[in-house]
Amino acid sequence: MIHPEEVDATPVDQAFLASVVAEIEEHLSDRDFSVEGLARCAHLSTSQPTRKLRALVDQSPGRLIRSHRLQRAAELIRSGEGKLGTIAHRVGFSDQAHFSRSFKKQFGVPPSEYLGG
Repeated sequence: MIHPEEVDATPVDQAFLASVVAEIEEHLSDRDFSVEGLARCAHLSTSQPTRKLRALVDQSPGRLIRSHRLQRAAELIRSGEGKLGTIAHRVGFSDQAHFSRSFKKQFGVPPSEYLGG
C-alpha cells in the first residue's frame, strides 16, 4: 500500500498522494470508481494523475486503485471480516472470479488460500 509520508517527494507531492489514497479509500466499495473518477475528485484531467503517479510511485492510477483494493481485501481476510464474496464486494469487485484472479496475480495465491486455508 502507498504511504505518502514514506515516498521521497516534496510536501506538495506527498499531499497529492495522500489525497489520492483518501479518495480511493472513500470510494473503495464503488466498483465504478475509475481513473476518470479519481481525476474528477482531484480536479485534474485524466492524464495529469497518470503522469504524477507514474513519476512518484511508478504506477498508473488504475493499477494503484486495484492494488489498494486488493491490499484492503488482504487486510479484511486477515482480520476475518467475512466471506470472500462479501469482501470482494466491499473492495469494489462485482465479480468474485475476477477478484480471485486479481488477488492471485498480486499475492501469488488465491484469496481462499491466503491464510493457508
